[in-house]
Amino acid sequence: MNARERKAFGEYVRWCADAFGLRNWTFHVKYDVDIEDDEYGRCEPTFGRKVANLYFHSDLPEMDRDVLRHTVIHELLHCHHAQVQEFMRTDMVKHFSQAAYDLMFSAFVTMHEYAIDGVASAIDRHFPLIQWPEKTKGRGKGK
Repeated sequence: MNARERKAFGEYVRWCADAFGLRNWTFHVKYDVDIEDDEYGRCEPTFGRKVANLYFHSDLPEMDRDVLRHTVIHELLHCHHAQVQEFMRTDMVKHFSQAAYDLMFSAFVTMHEYAIDGVASAIDRHFPLIQWPEKTKGRGKGK
């Protein structure tokens, strides 16, 4: 991704976040940092703050724009659910054996991802597709 594409994507994420009720959140968009090959994106909210790191592959301009929109909405949904996941991750462990907690948390993460993805599928069509900047063919006048 070039600088113009990164800027356009950052503005798109910010617009979607604002429209999604996350105006008072700060997002740090990062590319190709510890992303699994089977992941489109990942959200890591900061505990106790309205701040999140959003991780994406850097090949976003080549990605299908419908899939990209869905991915952005999916990751932003994690911010609305950050407190629930943090509660399950840190508070519930105090009340169960480690084995019971591990099983419960693993099941929660799986069910939570499916729920987030289902909601993202239901609402993503109400958000615009990203408009990438036009590619320039050269520098200088007449090109």
